[in-house]
Amino acid sequence: MRLTLLTRWYVYGPVAILLLALVVVRARPIETLTTLENADWRPLIPAIALNVVVVALWVVRFGQLLRHHGHVVSSARLALIVLFANTASSLTPASTGEIARVVVLERQEGIPMATGTAAVLVERFMALYLLAMTTGLAWIWLLIGHPEAGGAGLVIVGLALAFAPTLAYRAGLRPLRAVGSRLERRAAQGGRLRRLGAQLVTIDERTAATISDARRTGVFVICSLLVFAVFAVQFSLAAAAIGVSLDLVTAWAVQGVAVVAGVLSAIPFGLGVSDAVVALLLPAAGVAPANAALIALLFRAVSTIPITILGVAAYVALSGSAGGRSRPTPVAGGEGDAAGSGQ
Repeated sequence: MRLTLLTRWYVYGPVAILLLALVVVRARPIETLTTLENADWRPLIPAIALNVVVVALWVVRFGQLLRHHGHVVSSARLALIVLFANTASSLTPASTGEIARVVVLERQEGIPMATGTAAVLVERFMALYLLAMTTGLAWIWLLIGHPEAGGAGLVIVGLALAFAPTLAYRAGLRPLRAVGSRLERRAAQGGRLRRLGAQLVTIDERTAATISDARRTGVFVICSLLVFAVFAVQFSLAAAAIGVSLDLVTAWAVQGVAVVAGVLSAIPFGLGVSDAVVALLLPAAGVAPANAALIALLFRAVSTIPITILGVAAYVALSGSAGGRSRPTPVAGGEGDAAGSGQ
């Protein structure tokens, strides 16, 4: 598969380095040294420890997507898989490393590729949608002056919007099925496009079965919102280490834009892009530019680096493992494909 120009290393590499350099310059190194000398490092300890909570929520979130289709994978195995997948996705342009998760699920857990692909697509796109939506609502609340009544109203709106994909799928809005069916009709009998179309239809069936289930969607929404909340707490603790007080809504709003921008940039880890966004947005919340840039770098230290280290360790563990085949189980509302519609 050919990479687009944007995802070639010689394009995103210089961009990432340039943006990181701007962040470092904005942090004013000499001033930063003084700030770090007077920093209180104690808040960084719970910030790093919270990564355990993030991984646990990822395990619950992804595990319930698989259980919906009749596959039960142990929590320990799922922890290795989601950690490896997160690192592989972050290291590769445009998150193409997610393909590795589908392969691991098929080869080591016996989960059909169509089911694994559907679960990964639901997790990735739903999580990004929820983050972008809640970040937008957080900014609205900040811009209208933090009214309590307005905050309650935005929470209600957010919960309603969280289930918009469920309503859309139940109403028959099925983009993958539409594309797959068109390819099946137009492609020659037995051709590659016809097979691709059939695979897209299959993936759509599994995706729709999950998203259309309000209970599964509810679990996914709760886990995702808790993950975002933990990120906001880590962000606030990184700021607290250098004496900057950030409320959780502001942390959520700034960090949310940074993550979305990093994902859309297609640059591995959103390197430079996410950091530049933080360095530019925090001053709008009254944070000194030098401190804003330093907070961006400290947040990397308490979140990105520990998770990446765990991801590399997970890769080593998975590489030396024969796998623990998932246990098929009858799940209400599931499609029961665990018995093997192997593709």
